[in-house]
Amino acid sequence: LRQALEGGIAHLVVIGEFNRGKSTLVNALVGRTILPMDIIPTTAAIWIIEKGPLSAERVQRDGRRTEIRLDDLSRASAGGDLAACHHVALKVPDLAVGAGIAVIDTPGVNDINEQRSEITYGFLGSADAVVMVLDASSPLTRSESEFLAGRVLESTLQKTVFVLNKIDRLDEDEVEEALEFCAERVVEVTGTDRPIVPLSALAELEARGRGEPLSPALL
Repeated sequence: LRQALEGGIAHLVVIGEFNRGKSTLVNALVGRTILPMDIIPTTAAIWIIEKGPLSAERVQRDGRRTEIRLDDLSRASAGGDLAACHHVALKVPDLAVGAGIAVIDTPGVNDINEQRSEITYGFLGSADAVVMVLDASSPLTRSESEFLAGRVLESTLQKTVFVLNKIDRLDEDEVEEALEFCAERVVEVTGTDRPIVPLSALAELEARGRGEPLSPALL
């Protein structure tokens, strides 16, 4: 990311299967609940989020931009009209990663809509850093392992950090077991030892809502 910042905006891409808490994590970075969150696939468009005065635009594939009312952002659900655009450009004043870094929230890598999945794969190649969100109760499932082994280049893996989300649902011993299992599986599947960050994205979002900073582990 430091190298990318020297040449302009750095791209931090957030990936994962749906219902892993990707959008909850991004909302925690944003500092408020803007991106839709649900137990079904809800992120139908790419969201590119940068620090700045609060605004949202629908960006078409030909570059045309249309302002979106913030109240209408819930239409970015899988059946909403934002699904047809190339991406949603969102600016927020309290983005935790600061200026110069664009956070990119993507459709789930196991989305049954092939077009949306291909959008996610396309953004990985241009990522300066990648965060893959996993569920602590079932870290690195078979489909996630197949995705990493078959769709993620080795060069991308070297820029990837894994977030073990929803640890608030486990007790302390279970968290340690999940971390150990996840670390072993990451090495087994990818052939490389990558950082794994345990957290509760929902707890982080609630903390931001109370005006508290993100946990140091996340930053």
